[in-house]
Amino acid sequence: YPEFLLTRENIFELKKLPSRLLVVGAGLIGLELGQALSRLGVGVTVLGLDRLLGPLTDPALREEAIKLFSSELDLCPHHQLAGLKREGKLLRVSYKDAAGKKRSGAFDGVLVAAGQRPALDNLGLEKTGMPLDGRGLPTRRQLCVDGDPTCDRNPAPGTCTFAFWVCVAGADARLGCA
Repeated sequence: YPEFLLTRENIFELKKLPSRLLVVGAGLIGLELGQALSRLGVGVTVLGLDRLLGPLTDPALREEAIKLFSSELDLCPHHQLAGLKREGKLLRVSYKDAAGKKRSGAFDGVLVAAGQRPALDNLGLEKTGMPLDGRGLPTRRQLCVDGDPTCDRNPAPGTCTFAFWVCVAGADARLGCA
């Protein structure tokens, strides 16, 4: 069903937003685009695997993030695909959630975000002085949560900090270099 498929590249070429969008992949790109489209009025369902969510590895933080995203998106952090079927101009997707409950939805678009790598090539992360892994991602991450006195949100001019600020307790997600 290629006519339903959208990617992080062609989704910005849409002349009209879909009314219901299925996002396959609960990584950074799937969550970011899913949340943005939801806030524009699109009904969004996000399917993930193994309760993985973005880059989060801490189980307690990941579960909290699942709750937060679930308040805005129809988030299924673990699914097993059961079937696809065209219904007129829609694609019916059937799947089972982690509890084995059968679920389905009819979508006029499917955003394939699984396995997508963030486009970091031109950000100049190598200039931050932070150690990078083989994928060009920083190996040290600082989680800043509202009210945390140890979090340096305002580094001195000329210094550089690298932080993933996660949307927990109202904190903004941002990457900063001063």
